[in-house]
Amino acid sequence: MQCQLNSETRSLQQSAELTMPNCRTLPYRVVFCTNLLPPYRLAVLKVLADGLRAFTVLVSTAMEAKGNGKVGWDGLHVMVQRCWSIRTSGRHPLGFSERLTIHLPYDTPFLLYRLRPDVVISAEMGVRTVLSALYCALRPACRLVIWCDLSEGTEAGRGRVRIWLRRGLLRCASAVLVNGASGRQYVESLGGHPERIRTVPYATDVDLFLRLPVARQPAARRRLLCVGRLIPSKGITPFLGICARWCREHASRNLEICFVGEGELRSGIAEWEPPVNMTVRIQSAVQYRNMPEVYQTGGVLVLPTLADTWALVVNEAMASGLPVLGSVHSQAVDEMVSEGVNGWRFRSDDAEDSYRALCRAMDCSDQQLESMGRSARETASAIGPELVAGLVMQALDSVSACQRITFPTAP
Repeated sequence: MQCQLNSETRSLQQSAELTMPNCRTLPYRVVFCTNLLPPYRLAVLKVLADGLRAFTVLVSTAMEAKGNGKVGWDGLHVMVQRCWSIRTSGRHPLGFSERLTIHLPYDTPFLLYRLRPDVVISAEMGVRTVLSALYCALRPACRLVIWCDLSEGTEAGRGRVRIWLRRGLLRCASAVLVNGASGRQYVESLGGHPERIRTVPYATDVDLFLRLPVARQPAARRRLLCVGRLIPSKGITPFLGICARWCREHASRNLEICFVGEGELRSGIAEWEPPVNMTVRIQSAVQYRNMPEVYQTGGVLVLPTLADTWALVVNEAMASGLPVLGSVHSQAVDEMVSEGVNGWRFRSDDAEDSYRALCRAMDCSDQQLESMGRSARETASAIGPELVAGLVMQALDSVSACQRITFPTAP
């Protein structure tokens, strides 16, 4: 069975293909303000930089996400900002705790004044975007684009002050980039103009993963692989309970799950006692360039997340030839996974729905799993750096015609 991207993604792909031939000549100086640059974002930014007159990235920290070390920026013009950092925590409506680091890059207006961009792309809707919006307000020729890495699920329970701030920032933006349909709906709920919202999915260097064979050894074909941070929001603990239930109800069969990553739940997973027909393994996080070797060892990617803005492991696993057993609380699953074609979808906050999805995955034959792996690869290979860069350039080309927007007055 051939996998088909959803209609919106197909439309995005066709649109970006029309844009790419002309994107090499865009005469704009662009500054991208973000908190950090993990290695999986580099491929897209390199393509973007090649198509612009000038492209500079301002980062709040030179460290990779979760403190795994410095990132090599491979020719990108990157400047590390001066900033204050605040550690905070909160509780999501689904019951898990979130630990966050908020960066306050106070030198943003000064660096923008030095760089004199035509467009500022600012990640998220926090302090860096407030400062970027202030600069754009003082320099009317410069346009503000907000890149919102969020979904309705990740933003549930946000306070009134943050919502008011975001409403104001959206009024200042000439364009807003979102990951998928859930992100679009959230931005529209805050008053974002639909015609200014552009859908730009996440992508990575898929060529790194396409080299792997789709076929797996019989022992690995049903091995569940869970890659990423071992933290409460990933829904790991409830899913282990689902796996244990499956093992108790299928005593004559075995289930193996391997976790790859670091986090506060690691010790608890290691000490957990599974049923006799269930094997749990834990592997430390590896360098990004070695990730294909990790995916080669598994048969099905498991993503039981309770809240994810995207989850790039879905792109990586599908490009590696793995079907995905994933929660719809990830926009990557919502946008890329077709039930029974390249994976299985479930609600991780619904134990019965999660169990039924696990049963569907475990009951597939080797031939079905291999066919789904080929379909998964087809899906992932269509969402590459060129597509994403083309969509961003399309947004940049459109903002030059946008009417200038002023700051809203305080209530």
